[in-house]
Amino acid sequence: MKACVFLLAASTALAAPLESVGMALRSDLGSFPLAELEEYYKTAYSIKPSNVDSLHPTISKRQYSGDTFNQLTDGTPCRKVTLIYARGTTQDGNVGDAASEGPTFFNALAARIGASNLAVQGVDYAANIFGFLAGGDAAGSTTMANLVSRAVSQCPNTKIVLSGYSQGGQLVHNAAAKLTTALINRISADL
Repeated sequence: MKACVFLLAASTALAAPLESVGMALRSDLGSFPLAELEEYYKTAYSIKPSNVDSLHPTISKRQYSGDTFNQLTDGTPCRKVTLIYARGTTQDGNVGDAASEGPTFFNALAARIGASNLAVQGVDYAANIFGFLAGGDAAGSTTMANLVSRAVSQCPNTKIVLSGYSQGGQLVHNAAAKLTTALINRISADL
């Protein structure tokens, strides 16, 4: 992972004009500016926790700020929309950490339709690289299909939305292939 981050930072820094990075031209071609590259990466691509509120004042007030949501299975009353979400490979919990794609999406959707109208159910699955390479974790795909079935029977009037990030997107595809036509017809959106 560190090697990938380093290579990403190196390619980004080398692709940028020297004036914008603040590095001087070097006459010694045998030396690579590691210290300058690391400083550039830290400045340009990192958000420090102390700066989060200044970047987006409502970020600390977000409804969905955890990494696990089970509003279909924990006894939460039925809501107008039930979002079944599968996190990406190696992400935490069953939806990813608060700053990841899942909770960010949930908060944007809740802001649009109202938090009291949205139930979020994460899919518990291994989310490892082996599942990704296999085209999506098989057990997780089955779990997602079972959650759709449960949402239909438990909350017959809810609109069901399937969504996933990275390997979670693979699970959406695989789960849809496991559903009956009647269950597929109950899905309002897949994102």
